[in-house]
Formats: sequence, C-alpha cells, structure tokens
Amino acid sequence: MASLAPFVMFQGTAAEAVETYCAILPDARAEVVQNDGAGAPQLWRLEVAGTEIMVLDSPAVHDFDLTASLSFYLTCDSSEEVDRLYAALAEDGKVMMPLDSYPFAERYAWVTDRFGLSWQIRTKT
Repeated sequence: MASLAPFVMFQGTAAEAVETYCAILPDARAEVVQNDGAGAPQLWRLEVAGTEIMVLDSPAVHDFDLTASLSFYLTCDSSEEVDRLYAALAEDGKVMMPLDSYPFAERYAWVTDRFGLSWQIRTKT
C-alpha cells in the first residue's frame, strides 16, 4: 500500500473550512489539488501535524453528512494550546464533551466544529 489518508467531503463549505483550519491549527498547510470546471478550487491536500487529509467540496448534493462517529484526535503540547484550539473549533459548533480534566487527560474536549467535523483535543497527559 502506497498511502492512506482521510477523505473529508463538504457540500459548499470546503474552501472556508480549509482556510479556517490553516488559520487555527499549528503548522497546518493546504494546497489545491484540483479545480472544478469553472476553475474554482474543489479538492485540497491539507496537512495537519504531519497527517495528510484530502478535502473535497462536493459538486453533488448528498443525503448524508459528516458524523461524530469519526473524529480527528489532536494531542497538544500544553493546556494553553488545548484551550485555544477548543475555543476556535467550538465557536459556532457543538460541544460533545466540555473542556475539563478527565481521568485520561489533564485537559480534554470533544467538539463538532461549525463545518460538521468532529475534533477530540487533549494534552499528552
């Protein structure tokens, strides 16, 4: 197997999502891989913490959407970083588990961002 990458499909919000993730996630970067017929970006390669994520702005409308049963799990170097990412990702989103101390992590939260993508954010300890 040559590679494996998560593939996330948005319906009309991919460009804004990619721009947001690059602005708030440390060292995140993106490149357009493919444009649609009108020349607008349609497919991106987003890299976050060394992980490649493919992001599509689907031209087709689907009966399904993103689900919290699949989430991105961010392990942060500090509580301050967890707090900052929590605030940014939870804004206009949904809190699944509030930011707090849990038996498995000093600082942890689980949110679904305003684009529908689920994030679990924690400290190393």
